[in-house]
Amino acid sequence: MSTPQRTPARVKLTVDRHTADVLRVQAKNILVFNHEYFEDFLDYSPEAQYGLAMRFQDAIDLITTVAFDPNATIAKADTFEIVLTDDLAKQLARRRLDLGATNRDRLDALEDGEPIAADLMAEITADRHAAAAVDRLIGAYSAAAARRQR
Repeated sequence: MSTPQRTPARVKLTVDRHTADVLRVQAKNILVFNHEYFEDFLDYSPEAQYGLAMRFQDAIDLITTVAFDPNATIAKADTFEIVLTDDLAKQLARRRLDLGATNRDRLDALEDGEPIAADLMAEITADRHAAAAVDRLIGAYSAAAARRQR
């Protein structure tokens, strides 16, 4: 397995509390869903170990900025100054695709004509709102990155 590499380019963005709440969960999911890279961590060259560690550090830095605990005082701020790298933006874009796929899977599991239970609809709605927040963030990131290249 080749190790993913971190890209050093960084973009600072201001996000609202709702977006920060979404980013907290999605950045934690990046750690959860990419843990398998660490199974062979000691087999990688020191350069590859560093690249992989920094890739995860970007997600950890994001979580630290918006607070690990959603009930922490810092998590109640109205806005947050976050930093995204190209790699973290790509990882968040993959998480956004997963949100959509999860909703499709939930709906596909229903029998024809079966009503959607209130708790399932709440999960679908929450994931739709999370996907929209990630879409807005990726759009803002893309615009800022384009300006940076000029």
